[in-house]
Amino acid sequence: MADIPEQTDSQILPQPGMESVSQVAEILALLQQLQQGQAALHEGQVSLQQAQTALQEGQAALQQGQTDFRGEQAALLEGQADILQQVDELRDEGSRQDKNSIARVINNNARLDDTLLEPFYGINGQLVPHFPPTLGHAKRLRSDRVDALLLALGLGVAGSLAVRQTRFKRYIGLRDDE
Repeated sequence: MADIPEQTDSQILPQPGMESVSQVAEILALLQQLQQGQAALHEGQVSLQQAQTALQEGQAALQQGQTDFRGEQAALLEGQADILQQVDELRDEGSRQDKNSIARVINNNARLDDTLLEPFYGINGQLVPHFPPTLGHAKRLRSDRVDALLLALGLGVAGSLAVRQTRFKRYIGLRDDE
């Protein structure tokens, strides 16, 4: 057997066998699954980014809606305050008119110069300053006093002294013959 040279372990090359082919097939299958997993992961990331963008847009819309709501709420509160102020003014105006109506009825009965007159409330809701205390005082009002009284009551000051005196006396309930 001298003719056949001996081979060392390092010279023997492994021969591909069935075991090696099946391992390569398994590795290729695993690589394909890995690539599919990576593709699915990428699709999931894209979907996640789209969902995140939609969420951010939704949050922005919600914040804008809240801002708009707060503005509308502030406007409503301001409007409510204005309405309450107007109601108070109407109540005061109604009260003033009621008081003046009562005073007008009382003053309508004045016949003598020393008859006390019921004072009126002006457009400011306060008693008219320097309101004539008696019928005699009302008959003898000078021009500047008549004008001040007419203005305090919210009446016009046009016309002669006689016209303005008549306007004042009628408004406070005095008869034309007084």
